[in-house]
Amino acid sequence: PALHPTQPIVIFSDYVFDLGVMRVVAKNLEDLSETILTEVQVQNTFYYDLAWHPDGEHFALIQRVDDLMQVSLWNWDANFLTATNIFIIDFPIEPPSLNLSLRWSSDGDLLAIAYAHEVERAAGVAIFDIDLRNETATQIEDYRLTHLRDDVGVAMPDFAWSQDGSVLVVNFPSGPMVVWER
Repeated sequence: PALHPTQPIVIFSDYVFDLGVMRVVAKNLEDLSETILTEVQVQNTFYYDLAWHPDGEHFALIQRVDDLMQVSLWNWDANFLTATNIFIIDFPIEPPSLNLSLRWSSDGDLLAIAYAHEVERAAGVAIFDIDLRNETATQIEDYRLTHLRDDVGVAMPDFAWSQDGSVLVVNFPSGPMVVWER
């Protein structure tokens, strides 16, 4: 789940077994009302992590469609409690056995995506420069540890942005700590 930066709204994904659909839902924490933002048949689509942009007007969602990993970026309309997909970034990591997490820099210019891939025995963090106005994304860095030892589980790297968004610290549980600076 992802808590809105200024409003009592949380967004989360869930699976409705009886209907066979994957949903992204916005929940108002004051009156507990829910609004379905998107709903798809689960056959080939799975949602992973979500994160609000610091401006509170956008959020990012990691999704798998067939065998392609993507990050979709959404506009949020607080007046009507709706969201519109604005563009999609293809993420160059192959499923399956994949764990993913994402975080925005404090200024909202950069999006970091951490991944752990059990099959490839790899883990890493990719950094994207996001331009919401022009609907573009450019991958500017990818720190990847590969061929991790068989006796060490492939774990998701822990990562955090500095308060001003100029530094990203990545800690690989079975490897080094990486400090990236703008």
